[in-house]
Amino acid sequence: MAHFTECNVGEVLPGGVTLEENERSALRDWLDWQVAQGTDPDAVRSMLAGDFHGVAEDLAPVIAEATGAAEVLEQPIRDLRSTLATGEHDAILAELLEAERVNGCRKGAIRALEARRYLVRLDGILAHSIPDLELLLAAGLHDDDVGALCDREACTHGRKGALAALEARLRLVRVSRVLEGTLADLDVWLESGPPLDEVRHLLREERSGKARIGALTALGHAAA
Repeated sequence: MAHFTECNVGEVLPGGVTLEENERSALRDWLDWQVAQGTDPDAVRSMLAGDFHGVAEDLAPVIAEATGAAEVLEQPIRDLRSTLATGEHDAILAELLEAERVNGCRKGAIRALEARRYLVRLDGILAHSIPDLELLLAAGLHDDDVGALCDREACTHGRKGALAALEARLRLVRVSRVLEGTLADLDVWLESGPPLDEVRHLLREERSGKARIGALTALGHAAA
């Protein structure tokens, strides 16, 4: 128990959380093993804040206790937003969310945590080099987020190459909405003389989607 206590988890679980003895024992054994290997207690807490999911779904509140997440969630929602904005707790956002859902379930707190988690995800995408970001965008992996990525890049890094790639992809994503209309809508759009890259983009989209003969024919002629 000395090692377990040293990791600042303790025997007493957060309010409302119950673990079976075998689950409690498994968590204790894992912590003891880490410290027995010479792992510093602070490093153990860092691991708990990362990818460790334990042996049961309800271990998240215990992890929150070990990483200090419980103290973060004691704040009023306005203060919580300010605390999250510092980025100091980005590594344990999943644990904070789970702990809030189990214990507090405050809608404002959950929204603040989810918003911060989304920003962290955007920053992870934007951390790629510009050539790698261009490849990710071309693959369409982040089409749902490209508008938010554009805004985030503009207010953080402001890299011209990244902004150009994001804005170009955003334009194509918006153009794709043309295919949601009728064939008559598509004809009107083609008559407006759109850029060739937009026409070819829509041709690829139509081929992999509805594959309507009329749309394929019209786009094929325009792309030729």
